[in-house]
Amino acid sequence: MLKSSAINHQIVKEYAAKVPCKVVYVDYRLAPDYPFPIPVEDCFATYMEAAEFDALHDEGVLFYERLKECGIDVVLHEVKGACHGFENAFESSITRQCMERRIQWIRKHMF
Repeated sequence: MLKSSAINHQIVKEYAAKVPCKVVYVDYRLAPDYPFPIPVEDCFATYMEAAEFDALHDEGVLFYERLKECGIDVVLHEVKGACHGFENAFESSITRQCMERRIQWIRKHMF
């Protein structure tokens, strides 16, 4: 398995290779330093995944619902059978399906 930063770099490289765009890999603003609604105000079209067995699954679904209520163009894919960090298994069928779904979403919303 790859370390988190290495797998994230590998994922970003794949986006850049498969979508005709530049990929900017940035941190996002987190509470408590940036309380609600700042993260919502930063959102444009948003793609979210919620791993079924992630400790933050329910919070992710609630965040999706809040974004939707605020009029943000957001889509949520619940990743069945996955836990937080599932991308560390980069070659697994779940990760590969999610990568392809993300790439299709980027192509649709950015071009």
